[in-house]
Amino acid sequence: MSEPAKVFRRRLWAEDVRLFLSHPVLIHILEEVKERTELDLQLRGSYVDVYYGGYNLFQIHCRAKQIHLGSQSDTDFPEFWPKRTMDLDEIDPTNIAPAIAWLQQRRSKPGTDERSFESAIIRDNSAFDAPVVILDRQIVQPGWKKERLDLLLYDATEQQMVLGEVKLLANKEIAGDFFPQLLRYQGLLANNPSIQATYPHVFEQKATLGVVQHELDALRADKAPLLLLLMSGFDAGTTSKGLTERLHTAAKRKATEYATLDVRVHNWSDFTAEPCRLPAISEMPRFEEWIDSNLNGA
Repeated sequence: MSEPAKVFRRRLWAEDVRLFLSHPVLIHILEEVKERTELDLQLRGSYVDVYYGGYNLFQIHCRAKQIHLGSQSDTDFPEFWPKRTMDLDEIDPTNIAPAIAWLQQRRSKPGTDERSFESAIIRDNSAFDAPVVILDRQIVQPGWKKERLDLLLYDATEQQMVLGEVKLLANKEIAGDFFPQLLRYQGLLANNPSIQATYPHVFEQKATLGVVQHELDALRADKAPLLLLLMSGFDAGTTSKGLTERLHTAAKRKATEYATLDVRVHNWSDFTAEPCRLPAISEMPRFEEWIDSNLNGA
């Protein structure tokens, strides 16, 4: 990940923003995203993704003026949306809400996996006064094979971007594999400053589209990003010895392999049962501090 990025574009072309603000179908989609906290919209440069619970609802290709409904595995489309890919001008704007309902029913409710955990974090940090802004999810850089950054965040107090890895305690990677992951992502941004520099434009475009509530004068992209582990599943009173041992292993790896790596951590005992709103990054403990506080005697 130390090589220069090939192509990385997230912000839309100006004419694509104008299309979103003028076409009746896209206006309806924007209104649904604004009203439903369980939906989130992400800019992808040449297209836009709208998610529900981490699953794709719509993929909107502005230049082609087309929308893909759902994923390639979806079949038996409703009568009002007879095929997966539709031209914008073929779609009745009043069918946007029924199309969302159709896909939500097929996906059922968000579950207990990491994709749902990630979506809960996005949902619960969308208020105008949230100290942490979610800038993007599932960031893939051309040339990467299987790796993708879970969340890119922005701490409004520190005025600094944050690289976030989302892990359930049940995931074996919680035993310390997230350290090299974060280190590689940190290296990618250090070697490719244009990636970080694009996100002030992304935020500005999202604000123009009305899908972010935060009021920030400007996002800074001149500081090295902070590193954050977003974890769910640890409860000092109920977590099994086997799962707790994974955290002990991570602590040993931190001390021996990644002693100088500064990683903050925030844990929810059960993300499905409690709000996933984040405090400011400065209020979160460093990983070793969290271990000392929560695993002493465990």
